[in-house]
Amino acid sequence: MKICWLTPLALAVLAAVPLPAEGQHVPKLSVQNHQAEIRQLMALSAATAKKEAIGDVDAKAIAAKCADELVRARSYGSFAAIFDRENEQLRSHNALGQSMTFDHVHPDRYHFIRDSWGGGPGYDFDEWVTIGDSDYVFTSIWMEGIEKVLSPAGHDARRENRGWGLPKYIGFLRRETPTSTDLYLYDGKPYYLLVYEFPASQHPEFPEYVGSGSVDLKLWIDAKTGLLAQADLVSATENPGKAPRREFQQVFVAYSGDVRVEPPSELCSKKHPSMCFALIALSPAAGADLAEPKSEPKEKPVEEIKTLSYTNAQYGWSVSYPGDWTIDNANASDVRIASPKRPREEGLCGFASARTQRFRTADEFADYMQAQTEQYFKQGGTEIRSSPKQLITLPSGVTGVDVTNDILSGGRSRRIYMLGEGVVYAIDCETYVSNWENLEPTFSRIINSFILQNKP
Repeated sequence: MKICWLTPLALAVLAAVPLPAEGQHVPKLSVQNHQAEIRQLMALSAATAKKEAIGDVDAKAIAAKCADELVRARSYGSFAAIFDRENEQLRSHNALGQSMTFDHVHPDRYHFIRDSWGGGPGYDFDEWVTIGDSDYVFTSIWMEGIEKVLSPAGHDARRENRGWGLPKYIGFLRRETPTSTDLYLYDGKPYYLLVYEFPASQHPEFPEYVGSGSVDLKLWIDAKTGLLAQADLVSATENPGKAPRREFQQVFVAYSGDVRVEPPSELCSKKHPSMCFALIALSPAAGADLAEPKSEPKEKPVEEIKTLSYTNAQYGWSVSYPGDWTIDNANASDVRIASPKRPREEGLCGFASARTQRFRTADEFADYMQAQTEQYFKQGGTEIRSSPKQLITLPSGVTGVDVTNDILSGGRSRRIYMLGEGVVYAIDCETYVSNWENLEPTFSRIINSFILQNKP
């Protein structure tokens, strides 16, 4: 299995929030220094390891020792993946539905990166750091205390941190009895394989989507250190030797090693330290090529597609969009309109609004946002190429700045930056470069339908 560290594809939305005035960039995850070990452990299975004679062993004692060793671990890194081989859209993405990569330092320091399949054109990318009661979210910049602004209601990063970490395994190892115990030799190291079978509903701390009936949890324990190396959760009814339809895998590395989690922050502006703008990113599929889709169904004539409209009363704007597109308007400051999930029709238009007196002109706003975008991608090892800024007047009379960004990992976005009465607006329509010619006319119609109640 090939594990790739994802690079962002395109940016979508902005939100205005206060920032600390001083700080430093947070370094990359410590666990990313262990990519070779992670790839090796993700490939560990009964099929790739050599079974050894084991004799009489006390399985409960092995499990208890492992739990004790995990409690003593002061830090570690982890990579977890959820695979869905039933999803046809994920076939070209190694069946990867979601991945979590994180560092943990005892007792309460976490640095997380999450990539979640959202149906296209790529993976939703999230990054956060929590230290005690403080939480920071990485958008295009690090911002403290905005988890409730950017996350769904009820989301608690600290609860999620604990859910993906070792505690669920520690409790499980101490309480449950293995149904089988074996010894394997893999990459020159001995590993105990403890297998547990239980109803999925009995342990909701593990992903229940793997199966609604009984599931098998396979815990691979380093026989020399007693530490958990890999966990593999599959349906108990899967055929041996075949890739399971749905699977959860997690590996752990760098136990009590050189793992650091520091509080991140970043200067927004020396002149204007009190306000910044957040950009949420999409990232391409892990291990997948941004290839041209094979099938190309005929596009419906525009006149056959019903047009719908949306009005944002909180920020005073409205827009029209094709009736077969879907809208997510749960957050008035971050509205997204997504295309149907058909070949050559994977696109997204984001409408971001924020109240601020920071910018005097739309041109100044555009310069700031473009600089933040370039910096964001540069930090991730990706370059962007932007068209010259152009003034634009929409059919409704709204004026703004028009910029097209080519993300050199394979994406393209068209942005319109506008200024209202104490509010900034950004439209960002994006897709893969290979889809651009097909979707650009629809993007233009959506952009041209944008209306402000109070024109600048």
